[in-house]
Amino acid sequence: MLLGVVATVVSTAFQFNIAIELQHRLPSEKRATILSADSMVSALTMGSFYTVYGFAVNALGLAKARLVFALGLLALGLLVKALEVLGPLGEVLKVGHIKREH
Repeated sequence: MLLGVVATVVSTAFQFNIAIELQHRLPSEKRATILSADSMVSALTMGSFYTVYGFAVNALGLAKARLVFALGLLALGLLVKALEVLGPLGEVLKVGHIKREH
């Protein structure tokens, strides 16, 4: 249950960040369609995640399923960070409209 709450909070936080990015990058007439599609994809993703997680809990038990998902998400996070540092995602993940003071 706690994992579901945390996943929902994280999803909500990312949706907020995506909405802010879209505010700066897209004209207003396209924004509503994109945000609607984002919400739909997010709901499908979370539904798929909970379905797979439920089958994993039934097959492995709660503790092992949590461990497998935690390690899988850690590996995914490390992969994204490696792709950012090595170049392929570096330009995509930059936030251009925020000025940084050094």
